[in-house]
Amino acid sequence: MTWILPRCGRCDTGHYTQRDRTVRLHCTNPHCDHWILPRELVDTDAWKLRDGLVVVRIAD
Repeated sequence: MTWILPRCGRCDTGHYTQRDRTVRLHCTNPHCDHWILPRELVDTDAWKLRDGLVVVRIAD
């Protein structure tokens, strides 16, 4: 299994982080207001926060 940092689907430069206590995952690019729900992370086995950023596990 491989852990990767998914990129924002809107700006394609930011990654995702959890800024508040909601389940929403926000883009880290300060010029992008995009956010997603964890269930929108498709083709992943699991996700977690690593150093404040979302990483997802994908099958090799």
